[in-house]
Amino acid sequence: MCRKSCHLLENVNNDRYAIFTNRVDVLGDQLRDVLKRGKLTKGIFVASERQNIWLGRTKGKLGEFCKKPLKLFAIKKPDATEILKKLEKYGPWTRLSKMSVGGRIHELVTKAKRQLLIGLLETTSGRGFEDIIKNDYAALV
Repeated sequence: MCRKSCHLLENVNNDRYAIFTNRVDVLGDQLRDVLKRGKLTKGIFVASERQNIWLGRTKGKLGEFCKKPLKLFAIKKPDATEILKKLEKYGPWTRLSKMSVGGRIHELVTKAKRQLLIGLLETTSGRGFEDIIKNDYAALV
């Protein structure tokens, strides 16, 4: 799946693009193959993984391609402002456009306290934490 997706993205994008993913360890072997073969020339992967999984498994697979891991433990207000600028430009913005600037920041900072990427999903989709987890789990089964 990762190999095909990367190939497709390389072909349809004329400019640089970014791929965001959570739990990168699931893609580790395939992503390593794509990166090792130099098949990703315009794209950049921005990925997250739990620290213990990164250190235990994923770093061995992908560490050589990671310039410098960034450890995030919480989204603070200054971070939220920058994240929201990027979301407005590149991400799902429909729900957020209806909120005040302060409301957007509050929503993101508050919901991201549970888990960063789930918080972003909650903020942009308006769905609750439990619904997101249930849907993700159902997709795995």
